Amino acid sequence: MDHIDARRLPAAGDFLRAAADLPLQETAPANKTQFARHAGEGSYWHAVDTVANTVRDMHAALTRMATLAQARVVVAKDASRHALWSSNMINTSAPEGGVYRLPEAVATFLVRHNLFIGDDAAIRQPATKADIEAYRDLLQDFAGGVTKLQEQELLAFNKMQGMAAALFDMTSRMLKMGHEMCTSITRNIA
Repeated sequence: MDHIDARRLPAAGDFLRAAADLPLQETAPANKTQFARHAGEGSYWHAVDTVANTVRDMHAALTRMATLAQARVVVAKDASRHALWSSNMINTSAPEGGVYRLPEAVATFLVRHNLFIGDDAAIRQPATKADIEAYRDLLQDFAGGVTKLQEQELLAFNKMQGMAAALFDMTSRMLKMGHEMCTSITRNIA
C-alpha cells in the first residue's frame, strides 16, 4: 500500500473547531488519510470546509449587520428626539426678535448627517421659526428613512440568518456522512 502524506490534505473543519458559537465534533477523522486514498485526496473534507467557511463568512456578515442596526437605532432615536425638541421650541413663545438659536447637540447632529435646508452647506444660526420648522421636517424625514431602512435590513438579516442555519445543518450532516464513510472504509480495509 502506498502512503499518502496527511500534511497535503486540507485541514477539515478548522473553522468548526475554532468557532465557539458553532460547536461541532472534531471534523477530520483519525483515518482521514485512508479515506483520502479512496476518495480523491480529501476532496470531501475540502467541500465540508468550503461550506463551513461560508457559514463563518455569513456569521461575520450578520454580526456586522447587527452592529450597524444598533447604530441606526441610536441615530433614529436621536433624530426623533431632536425633531421633538424643534417642535417644542416652535410651540413655546418665540424669543425676543423671533430669532432662535439651535443647541449645539442639534446643530452637530444636522452637520454630521448632512441635513441642511435647501442648498445651504451650513446650519443657519441664528434661525427663524421657518428655519426651525424646516429642520424639524428634515429630522422627522431622516428618522423615518432610517427606520424604513432598518425594517428592510431586518428582513434581509432574517433571510440570511435562515440561510446560515440551513448551511450549518448541512455542514453537520456532511460531517456525519463523512465520519460514517471513513468508518465504513476502515472496516472494509481491515
